[in-house]
Amino acid sequence: EDPTDEDLRFTSSWGAGLMRLNLQPHQVIGLSVAEYLADNNEHHPVVTAHHRALLGESLAVENDWEGKTIRTHVSPQRVGQQIVGTIGVAFDVTTARQVEQEFDTARKIQEALLPKYAPVLPGFDLAGVCHPAAATGGDYFDFLTMADGSLGIVVADVSSHGFASALIMVATRRLLRTSAENQTDIGAILTAANRAIAEDTPLGRFVTLLFARID
Repeated sequence: EDPTDEDLRFTSSWGAGLMRLNLQPHQVIGLSVAEYLADNNEHHPVVTAHHRALLGESLAVENDWEGKTIRTHVSPQRVGQQIVGTIGVAFDVTTARQVEQEFDTARKIQEALLPKYAPVLPGFDLAGVCHPAAATGGDYFDFLTMADGSLGIVVADVSSHGFASALIMVATRRLLRTSAENQTDIGAILTAANRAIAEDTPLGRFVTLLFARID
């Protein structure tokens, strides 16, 4: 936590070495935000945030710093109704951003596994869409061309949501697709899939599933 005065010079500092490890907190006191952050750069996003805080705004900005992603929350520092400076708190969110990127990649992969178009079948109107509650999830649907040419329709829900459920969803989808290519007996397909999923899924995880065949 780094309070400043009205000239945006640090008046105290806790853990300010987060972004510049060669400085101790006491060495930061007296520096302006611009001097500390980027060689007196008044256009640095964090400096801009502190200036806006002097006008009464509270906001958060992110910037790259020596290979890290830093998120800084800045608020006005008031005595009564008067703004006398700012308070900034910085967090290293590099790992969190990497995790978000990995989840975003997983979401895109999962979306790519869902049918892009519904099959055309005379006498039927078919459509499907899936919107996960989180970045990834265990809900899915599928249209399967079965061994005898009939159409299989699957609607499934893996318990919970998130990355683990998405993995189970992918495994379930592949099991059903592979089985449907070789046989048409839904009971036999689901029996085999159930056995395989039960063997590979942790206790407490399960799949609720509807499999219909339109001949």
